[in-house]
Parts: sequence; structure tokens; C-alpha cells
Amino acid sequence: MTGKNKKSDLNTDEIKHTVSSAGKNSDGLNGLFLNSGGKNIKSTTVKRELKTPESRYRFISEHMLDLVGLHDSSGLYQYVSSSVTDILGYTPDEVIGKSPLDFFHPEDRIKNNRDSIYASANLTDESRMQNRVRKKDGTYIWLETLIRPIKDDNGNILQFQSSSRDISERKSAEEKMIESEMMYRTHYKNFPLPAFTWTKTGSEFIFTDYNDAAFRLTRGKVSTYLGQNAVEFYSDNPSVVDRMVRCFEDKSVITAEESYRIKSTGDYKFIISSYVYVPPSMVTIHTEDITEKKLREEEIRSLAKFPEDNPNPVFRVRSDNVVIYSNTASKWLLDSWKSGDSCHLPDYISDAVKYVITFNQTLTIDFDIKNRVFNFTVTPISGMNEVYFYGLDITEKKMAEEELLLVGRVFETTTEGIVVTDSENRIIRVNPAFTAITGYSSDDVVGKNPKILKSERHDEVFYREMWRTITEKGVWEGEIWNRRKNGETYPEWLSINLIKDEMKRVKNYVSVFRDISDIKNSEQKIEYQAYHDPLTGLPNRSLFSDRLALAVNQAVREKNQMALLYIDLDRFKVINDSLGHITGDYLLQHVALKLNECVRDGDTVARVGGDEFVIILSHIDEINDVVRVCGRISEKLNLPVVIEGHELFISASIGISIFPDDGATVAELHKNADIAMYHAKELGGGEYQFFSVEMNSEVDVRFMLELQLRRAIEQDQFDVFFQPIVDSRTGITAGFEALSRWIHPELGVIPPSTFIPVAEETGHIVQINELVLKKSCLKCKDPGNLIIEITEDSIMQNVDEINVIMKELKNKGIRFSIDDFGTGYSSLSYLKKFPLDNLKIDRSFIIDLPDDNDSKTLAKTIIVLARELGLKIIAEGVEKQEQLDFFTQNGEYLIQGYYYSRPLAFKDLMIFLQKPESAHS
Repeated sequence: MTGKNKKSDLNTDEIKHTVSSAGKNSDGLNGLFLNSGGKNIKSTTVKRELKTPESRYRFISEHMLDLVGLHDSSGLYQYVSSSVTDILGYTPDEVIGKSPLDFFHPEDRIKNNRDSIYASANLTDESRMQNRVRKKDGTYIWLETLIRPIKDDNGNILQFQSSSRDISERKSAEEKMIESEMMYRTHYKNFPLPAFTWTKTGSEFIFTDYNDAAFRLTRGKVSTYLGQNAVEFYSDNPSVVDRMVRCFEDKSVITAEESYRIKSTGDYKFIISSYVYVPPSMVTIHTEDITEKKLREEEIRSLAKFPEDNPNPVFRVRSDNVVIYSNTASKWLLDSWKSGDSCHLPDYISDAVKYVITFNQTLTIDFDIKNRVFNFTVTPISGMNEVYFYGLDITEKKMAEEELLLVGRVFETTTEGIVVTDSENRIIRVNPAFTAITGYSSDDVVGKNPKILKSERHDEVFYREMWRTITEKGVWEGEIWNRRKNGETYPEWLSINLIKDEMKRVKNYVSVFRDISDIKNSEQKIEYQAYHDPLTGLPNRSLFSDRLALAVNQAVREKNQMALLYIDLDRFKVINDSLGHITGDYLLQHVALKLNECVRDGDTVARVGGDEFVIILSHIDEINDVVRVCGRISEKLNLPVVIEGHELFISASIGISIFPDDGATVAELHKNADIAMYHAKELGGGEYQFFSVEMNSEVDVRFMLELQLRRAIEQDQFDVFFQPIVDSRTGITAGFEALSRWIHPELGVIPPSTFIPVAEETGHIVQINELVLKKSCLKCKDPGNLIIEITEDSIMQNVDEINVIMKELKNKGIRFSIDDFGTGYSSLSYLKKFPLDNLKIDRSFIIDLPDDNDSKTLAKTIIVLARELGLKIIAEGVEKQEQLDFFTQNGEYLIQGYYYSRPLAFKDLMIFLQKPESAHS
């Protein structure tokens, strides 16, 4: 086939002869209906190849650019021309025996089947279709296919002929044309100037379309004139039709200034019209209403006749820049240009004079004068080298324009995405931030509905309620999830405002949004950290408390049982102290993992302390459900675990309380599970215990208090409060007493009267004192200001040793005070040996002052004794003015008690000290 690029010598008659001959061969071909597609065939080749009708058919088919095929009556390929390789990439053998449907795009395959493809060809002797066809490389192209049946003498179909041509470029052009039309329609509808479109039909122009601005200009009446011809419509203004015809014939743009009455409203308007030819058969007239401008010019001409009455500057200037006339309103302006007795016009005024006289044309120009903006119309005076200046103050208008410009800049530069849609909710404009957030460019979205951003996270009810609010209130604001161009969903804070025109019709919707992904991530992270243990990832005490309350409420509603398990690891402190905190942390993480493996998905495992865990079994059918969980826990924890090269063995003591048998409230379940856990501890560890009423005896409560006191020391549950000691003469704070407070995580503040006796009996008082002393020193920062209070009983337990220690501390600047004096059993002979500084009168001697004579006598005696020993007196527990007066009258002024202040947390103490008067308030 060497002659493809040369001009063909095969004429039309020869092709027709070949076609008609082909219809008489044994295959029953009815004739070839396809052209050569532009391929050139050498004449010598034709003469050699065209010896039989069938060979002539195949020869022509093989030399055509189109894809030629023969199909059996079921549509399967029997023959396909070699051009199938050029067009689709397949060899003929890869196509023969298959149906065209095998190569169709899946969507086109759904729309077509064998019957639909060939039925119309059978009925009409010809069928034409367009489909997407898969090439061998997997891509798709558009083919236009012509199908004809080949019938026998009785009209029965023997075969089908097909010819397919690649129309991909044409389809692409059509799609672009459709897209261009959509873009044109969008811009046309929203063009700010009124636009009226006339379509040439025969010899007439028919009114066929208008934009939103035209609708507003005609007050909504324009639609009634659709279909009217231009000659009738402009019967009073035939020049409009003349310009329309000239624009259409010249295929040009014509601009003209016109004046006529608007038919739909009856208003007389001055108009600048632009006639624009729109292929293939339309003329669009864009109109700009200049009525106001014309009226202003007329007003200026009228005012020119009476310049003195003009409230705006009017002055007359000769060509030599001499002002020969000015009205009163011009005086301040001309005065600003004066220098001595003469008036020197600025260069811009002189330039305007020269231009107007030279070209004999009216000039309109803006000048900035004394922080005001004036629009001057400069007109020549006929026959004279002089001009008139007519000024108008447009400062406010300029400010409005600048504000509008600023709004435009904000639109372009703000970091918040902005979307503007038309009344039909089609996007007409987006800002750069929209593209930065969503990934969609302006070209991607203009003309489309914002629902292309939908994430499918919200149901129809959500959107229906949103639009109801927008319609009723004109604004909606809230959090919404949308989808970026890359498919990623994200949260945004969205505000939608409805904009109406002067006719109260919806004109636009303006959406402003910002991506709040970082905020949401931070919130989720903060929320997670607030409710989860950072070491194990388990719920912390706060989240555990919430879930326990929910579990109890659910059990009440459903009348079910639930269980609370308190778990304390045995000998964990030994491991933690001997192998270090890192090993201890790894062990806690291991335990958390194993505990989670022992419960159901709906149950809760939480860490509420150092080595303390709790489990909420939210629904149990029988007690054996709990027993099985405890068995799994023991089984998993009893297995050895290797951490940091150490093989460790761990066990746990478990206390169990059951709702509602062991408590109907969260607090009761807490307390009883804790009691049961400590009973399990008493059994030697590795055991579980259900709560029983017997456990709740007074002894067990005290035992629980002892054990919780140990835990409180380990977990540093003690805090220091400070009670001011005030000099009553000046109201100035002279010092403070540091008082320990036990802040229990479940029970709240436990008063010293409850735990101090137990602490003293168990020896924990030493550790508590150390905690209080350490925290007091940290707050005080100056040990020289530290006064240690000692009770009478404590110093009498080992007089010599305590005396030595006190003297050593005294040498370091620490002072001492004897506390609760008069309530103990101290010996005065020993008392004077100690290096004491202060003596505090116990509140039991003060509470009945000054009415009780015995209390007065004892208090006075202690005052005299303290003075004899050289000690300062501090009156503790003063609450009344009468008590304060008693000590003042007896020469003692250091007062401590609720009269001045209750014990305060450190931050409240700082507030107390900042008061102008830190005395009684």
C-alpha cells in the first residue's frame, strides 16, 4: 500500500460500480456506502487489485481512514479493516468474533444493547450512533458509527456493514462550546448593565432574552415583551432598529447615545447603548442609564445662568490665568491660592484652561483641594478665550468608592474563603482563599452549585434546616464539614448571608468560611488529654467518674446489675523503687493492656492512681460474670513479663461492689469497692473480695482511713493552707500559720480533726509534717522566717534529744512556738529549758472570753507566765470583737483567728495581702 500519500486515480463512477457489483457476490453484500476518507490509491494498484467485486470491496476498505467492518446477523465482527490498528490499536484478529459492545465504555454499554444498536438499522436501512470505545492501551475515544443492513432478495438480514470514524476532537470542541455557553450565560445574566438580546429570524429581529439588570430596569415587566419583533417594539425609535441591522450586517460593535421612553415603565431615559453582534444570529444591546449625568449637566448649565445662587464653586478664567469672576462659594478656594494681593492659580488649573481653550471642548476633571475632592466641569465660552469652572464636592462619593475598593482588596487578600452565588445559587465568584482551602480554582466552580463541596457527613434534614434559617432570617452560621478537591473532608466555620435587591428579591448569597481543622484537632487532643491517662492511654479518674455515673443511670433505667472493680497491684512499690520508674511505667502499660483484654467492648478500664485501676462492668446477668472476669485478670497478670531485661511477676488485689446490692449511688459503690479491695490486700495479695456489710464496721472504716492515709501520702494529697497572724495595733499581717489539709479525690477535704489522730497513732504524722514543712519552705523561700510549732506533749516525750535538735535549728535562724499551751502536761521547769520564742494560747481558753471569769483568769495567767519566760503571746481562735478587746487591754496584740481571716489557700493568701488593709474586713 505504497500509494497512500498520492492522489487517487479511482473516480466516483468506479467506486459506485464496485459497490453495485459487490452486492451480487456470494456473500450477499449490498454495496459499499463509505468514502475513501482521503486516502490516495495509485491507479496501477487499483487495476491490479480490483479483479473481483469482493476483492474490490476489501481493497477500498483497506485504503480508507475510517474503520470498516462486517458483522453477522447477531452483530459479531466477521471482518474489520486494517485501520482498526491505527484507530484503536488492535489487530483485526483481536476484534473479529467479538461484538462492538465488548469495546464500549461501561456507561455506554448500559445504554445500548445488541437490539438497540441494530434495530433502527433494520427498520430504516441506516443507523448512526456515537459512543466511547476502549483502545488497546485502555484509554477511550469517541467513534461515530454508521450501520446498514445487508439483506437477501426477500428482505431478510444476512449481515451488517459498519463504518466508524474518530470524532474525539469534535466532541471535545462541542464540550468546550457547551462550557463556553454556560460561562457566557452566567456572565450575561450577572452583567451589571441591562442587556437585551434580539435574534434574527428571517427578515425580523425577535426579542429572545434579557439579564437580571434589565429585569430591574424594567421593574420586572420585561418578560412580557419576549417574542415581540424589534420594529414594533421600537416603533417610536426606528433608529434603534437601523443600528441593530447595521451591527448584524457588519458583525461589529456600535455605540450610540440615545434618548427615549422605556416602554415597560414609561420613564424617559438618556441611554448609551452598545450594539454587539453575537454569532451566529443575535444582537445584544447593552444599555447604560446616563439620565442622572445628563440632568446634572443640564443643572450645571442652568446654574451657570445664576452663578451667585450656585452653592458650589463657580469661577471664570481668562487664557492668561486671570480670574475675572467668582461666586461667593468660590471665595475660600481662591483665597487659598492667593499670594499677597494676586491670585496664583495652581498648575493643574492652568493646564485645564489651556486644554479647553485649545481644543474648544468641555473637560471634566477631579481635583484634591484642602482635603476635599471636587469634580470640575470646565467649559469654553463661545468666541472668547475664557472658560468657566463649575465645581461639585464629591468627597463623600470618593470615600464610598475607596471603601468599595477596600472591600475588593479585602475580598482578594483575606485568609477566609468567600463564595458569591447568584439567586439560583450558582457560583459567580470566589476569592483566592477559597482556592487555597478547597483546592478548586475559580474556573473549576464558576457556574456550578456549591453542593460540589458536600462531604456527605450531613443529612438532608441538616441542609433543609440551614436553608429554612437563611430564608427566614437572612443569615446562617455554624460548623459544617465539606470536601476538598482531593477528596479530603474538613471542618469549617461557615457564615451564609442572603442579599436582596431594592425590590426585595433574592439577588445573591455570600458565604464566608474558614478551615477549622487545626482548632478541631487541638480540641480533640486537649479533650483526649483531659480525660485519659498519658502513660497508659486509659480513661483517667475524671472520665471514669463520668462513665460510672452513666453506668449507674443505665442500670437504674434497665433494672440491671453492674459491677465496680477496684484493682491495686501487689508489691508494685518494691519494683518501682528497686528497678526505677522507667521499668515501673512499662509494667503499668503492660497491666493496662492485659486488663483491657479481660473485658468486653462496652466495659471501662481506667487508671485512677499510681498502681490503681478500676473496671466498670456495665451489665452483668449473674455474679459468676464478675468471677470469670477476676479469673481472667489473675490468669493474665500471673504470667511472668520481661521488662528492661528483668523477669517480673505481678499480682493484684481486687475489691468488688455490685449495684444495687452494695450501693445505689456512685459514692457508695466507690467506698465499698475500696473497702473490699483492702480486705483482699489483708489476705496476702492476688485475691479478689466482694463487699459485705460486715466489712463496713467501725473498725474497718478506721482501717480504711489508715490505708487511705498511706495512699494520700504516696500520692501527695496534702496541701498547705495559711492563716494570717495580725498585729491588732496596725492591722498589718505579722506572720502565718501553715495548716495541713487532706484533699481526698473522692471525699473532698477531710478535716485535721479526722485524720490527725489516726496519723499520730500510725506514725504517718511524721511524713505529713515533712510534706507540710517542705511545701511551707517552698512558699516561704526564706527559712529565716520559719517558726516551727511544737505541742506540749511532743516535746516532753524525749526532752534531751529534742532540746539538742531545737538548739541546732535555732542556730540556723529557725524559731519555735509552743502550740496549744495549757492543754498538755508540760513541766514549767523543763519548758524554760527549750529555746522557745512564742507561746500560743489555745482557743479553748479564748472561746468564752470575756464573759467567763475562769477563762479570763487562765488567759491572764498564761500572759503573765509568757512574759516571765520572755515569750511572745499569740492568741489563737479569736473570732469576736470582745475577744480582741480583751487581749488589747492586756497588752497582747498578735491575733490569729476568723476575726481576721480563715485559713487560706496560697493564691487566696496573696489576694488577702494585696488588700490596702489586711485587717478585719
